[in-house]
Amino acid sequence: MDQRHEIHVGEKTLLNEITGCVKGAVNSSHHQCVETVGTNLLVAARAEDPIVEAIQWQDAHDKPFYLGVQVRIELSKYKYQLIFILI
Repeated sequence: MDQRHEIHVGEKTLLNEITGCVKGAVNSSHHQCVETVGTNLLVAARAEDPIVEAIQWQDAHDKPFYLGVQVRIELSKYKYQLIFILI
């Protein structure tokens, strides 16, 4: 079942630049998650449990756009605003 929980967004990450947030609440339900962050990637957001909620390139400005999120945007009351921001 999806539940709303707090996440912490890394400062100076793409997610921080896009949203302007360093913390927030998201809807997600985890039966899978990032265990090991791959080479040249960094954690952009993390839950308190401490599941990874978002990843990106370490050097985001010199590579093609890449932001992976583990959030159920379609369950948010702000889904259209969030989808527009991410597009």
